[in-house]
Amino acid sequence: MSAATTNLSHPVAVNGADSSKEMSRGDEEVDEWPSLQDLEKELPKVFDGQVYLGFLMHQLVQDLYAQLLNIAETLGRASDTVKKAKLQQWLSLAYKQVSKVYVLAKWSRNADDIQKAMNIAAFLRTQGEQIIWATKGLHSVQDESHRMRVRNPDLLTALDVLTTGNYTRLASIHQETFVKKKPLTNKEVAGIFAQVEDVMRMRLLCKDIVPVEMGRWRIEGGRTFFTVPRRFETSLIMTGAQKDDIWAFVHVEFLFGVPEGERKGSKEFPKRPPKAFSDDLAFQIRDIIMTPPSLPDAPFASAVVDAPLVRVYNFL
Repeated sequence: MSAATTNLSHPVAVNGADSSKEMSRGDEEVDEWPSLQDLEKELPKVFDGQVYLGFLMHQLVQDLYAQLLNIAETLGRASDTVKKAKLQQWLSLAYKQVSKVYVLAKWSRNADDIQKAMNIAAFLRTQGEQIIWATKGLHSVQDESHRMRVRNPDLLTALDVLTTGNYTRLASIHQETFVKKKPLTNKEVAGIFAQVEDVMRMRLLCKDIVPVEMGRWRIEGGRTFFTVPRRFETSLIMTGAQKDDIWAFVHVEFLFGVPEGERKGSKEFPKRPPKAFSDDLAFQIRDIIMTPPSLPDAPFASAVVDAPLVRVYNFL
């Protein structure tokens, strides 16, 4: 008959009552604990160093029989005393070996329990190793988890961007680094130059000590030009408008030298130093005027006065 044929002897479910009972029975069977035999089947089988008792008895019988044949062949013409001694020795050895096998046979009655204990011990050892591996895995996850942390949501930034479309709390240093500033117009550049010139003029008139020889100075293009007749003309600028800002060297032109008619001498000793020599002068003058001036208590008590411009004059 086909698989679709209905078994008339089996009761038919009415309104799903029998089917619900079968489902409840299935759930109960699933919820039952596994039997002891099923658990024992899950244990690992350990047969290390074990030998079957039948194989051991077979080998013992074969060995005793081989020894007996050897004695029978070698004692053909020996005296009765020697034969009896050899047989007595063989019987003693055989008795000892058979006694050991007998003890093993008695002990083998508990072999199943001992085998079960060995399997349980192997199972516990494996579980202990797995626990150790799991502990090491958790430690490794703990060590690596700090790299996977997700930052807390920046709600303030989200509100700014969603409401205004801009981030108003961005540090100005980032804006200056990544956002290009608009170039200054000519009017703005002229205004900045005028402010710088006012700062330099105020410093020269109210604070800095200017040597008498450098008394002829003028301010043009954001620089201060100091002219010492028949010696040199140099220009300096201010590094800023603060009290701690210092003068910085720009250029120097010596007002003496070899006559222009002598071409060789005028090339070797030019009035305006070349760029490499001028850069070296700038570094040396910066080191000279970096130290703040030590003004004496009574400026007119001594003819020697220490000041940045005085050091520049003495150096040039």
